[in-house]
Amino acid sequence: MRADHGVQIDDCQSLFDYARILYELQQYETSRKHLIDLKEILTNESSRHFELVSQVYWGLFACDIQLCKKRENVELTTVRKLKDMVRARYAQNPMYSHQNASWLLNWCLIYSFTAEHTNGMFAALLADRENFGFEFINVIELRSQYLMRHMIAAFLLGRSSYQPNEGNKNLRLSVTQL
Repeated sequence: MRADHGVQIDDCQSLFDYARILYELQQYETSRKHLIDLKEILTNESSRHFELVSQVYWGLFACDIQLCKKRENVELTTVRKLKDMVRARYAQNPMYSHQNASWLLNWCLIYSFTAEHTNGMFAALLADRENFGFEFINVIELRSQYLMRHMIAAFLLGRSSYQPNEGNKNLRLSVTQL
């Protein structure tokens, strides 16, 4: 990191702390800008500085929720990275993996039902088994009855612009298997 950018991990932690203060002051766009800069600097540091990198991605997701960013951008960047980090970090500890997947689903639920033009991420993640697997369905089945109710509501309301084509039966399978 020093050779690539000329910064140390303490500098990154200070910038993260500043971005968190900006977020708490409801300056979400500025906070997001600093978190994106940190994400770029810490690209290859997730194995050595997992806590800081995960905090950066959770902070980005919080900013995206507040700013109602488009689902496609959030799903393809922040949510997938968080999912990958949780899987990699907690591969040997299913309890922590399950707990973090539950948190991610809760945040996706908030994002899906509060954003104006981005609704549907919650349903789309559950239907997209190719990228997200059965882990999220397992979280709902084992942990949270209210998530089960919201999942069904998300499917039934059809609030998403995501509509699978006829060849993609993931959505139909997800509803019928529950």
